[in-house]
Amino acid sequence: MTEPRTADQVSRDLEQERTELVTAVASVRNDLRETLMRQVPRLAAGGAGLLGLLAIRGLARRRSRKHQPAEVYRLGRFALVEHDD
Repeated sequence: MTEPRTADQVSRDLEQERTELVTAVASVRNDLRETLMRQVPRLAAGGAGLLGLLAIRGLARRRSRKHQPAEVYRLGRFALVEHDD
């Protein structure tokens, strides 16, 4: 059987575990930061491309809506529309 540990031994073990944990967390943070920094140009290009596509889509929708009359009221297959003429 193992001998019971003293309070000083437990305190030293806890301090050693804390030190190892701090070192491990710092290492993970640095690895994550390096990985993200390598991906920033790719993420920025993807974001710019997505914004461009959304802008083009919005312009196309706006252009197609201009030529359609505005529907004011609908009852079944009948509709009251407002023309911009």
